Amino acid sequence: MLSGALYKLPVSDKKYYLLAFIKHNIFREQLDFMVPKGATIRHAKTLFLDCKIPMPNHNPDNTIKFIELLTQAIINKEKLIKERHQAILNAIETELLENQKPNKFKFELPRINELEEVGRLDTGLYNAGFKKLNFFINNYLNGTSVLKDLGYKTFRGPNLAVSVIGVTYYAQKRISKKFYKLIEPTDLTEYGTVATERYFGNINRIPHLKEGDILFGAEGNVGKVYVNIDLKEKSVTNFHGMSITNPYVNLQNKCFIACYIMWLRHKKYFEYYSTGGQGGSFGVEKTENITVPNFPEEKQKEIALLYHNPNSNYQADTFKLDNFLEQDNAFNETAGIYELDKTAKQLKEILNKAIDDIANDREVNINFTLDSSRQQPHTLPSRTSRPTYQNLAKSVSVPTHNHNDRQSNGREGTPNR
Repeated sequence: MLSGALYKLPVSDKKYYLLAFIKHNIFREQLDFMVPKGATIRHAKTLFLDCKIPMPNHNPDNTIKFIELLTQAIINKEKLIKERHQAILNAIETELLENQKPNKFKFELPRINELEEVGRLDTGLYNAGFKKLNFFINNYLNGTSVLKDLGYKTFRGPNLAVSVIGVTYYAQKRISKKFYKLIEPTDLTEYGTVATERYFGNINRIPHLKEGDILFGAEGNVGKVYVNIDLKEKSVTNFHGMSITNPYVNLQNKCFIACYIMWLRHKKYFEYYSTGGQGGSFGVEKTENITVPNFPEEKQKEIALLYHNPNSNYQADTFKLDNFLEQDNAFNETAGIYELDKTAKQLKEILNKAIDDIANDREVNINFTLDSSRQQPHTLPSRTSRPTYQNLAKSVSVPTHNHNDRQSNGREGTPNR
């Protein structure tokens, strides 16, 4: 049953086309102008039904099919990312559960020597949940190691304050090859991906992540991770993030470590350990002393491939309207989280470009390769510029059952269903 703030659109035809436009700025900007400014919360009621959805004037059938295919593919990839993440958590949990020593856990209250060793009372390290989790890890049949003993070192991200590095220009796109890609801990998702991509330029040389470095959220979003695999862009984090690096192991091992840290976060390990408010913090020494179970090489490979499969090749230049979903699904079968996220972002960029073309009454270039979809170079954004959509006059409204659907059923803004 839907709540009063939700509305189920009675759409069966071209629903993915409609969804693509609803999620685009062209729709949100129209709605923003319609909805009165509120003091606490803005209520759109059913005003969104008056928003216009542009329809293509050039090659309409194939263009609509192109938009729908892209939208379906993006949804499939986002769903699979969550499934791969759950598969990683299940694989680690199962390996630990099925290979425990015969020892049994017994909770004991902290002793004086334990309090002196930790040096704090306001911590979750004495909690029965943390001690049970710690026992579960250390009771693994093949033993455990700590990150620093495996050759991993941890470094804080650079301080990006103006007082330290001088004037910096930030942008949503990479305007120059000298720009750095900024990844803050708040940009990371629980799936090991980056939700928001931003760039900045600075005259100084900023320390950046190396290939295979694990970006670790050390403050606020403690325990979120991302493996730096793509070296086409120089990625930089800030002082709230850490890079966990090891030049002596392969990328597969680093991906496994990142997956294991995801599992620790899922088990609330860092919530017990972290200090301070607003999500807490996790220091360099604590990070290097994270206990890691010595999983067999094959098990590490199995888990790492769920995050990154170097053999997955996205052959977008072979995609056509008739075979796109079939070939995209074949790629998804073996792709890891990293590949799924990367290709989903590529398709989103192509989709957004196509929607802009429709809204401005331009012919859409039906092509699934990213480079060919970029017809305009990135330029410095204007502070006052707003997109203009020329094709809104030749558009349709969001469909509804009938006029009565737009009336209130007793609660303001709640349409009859």
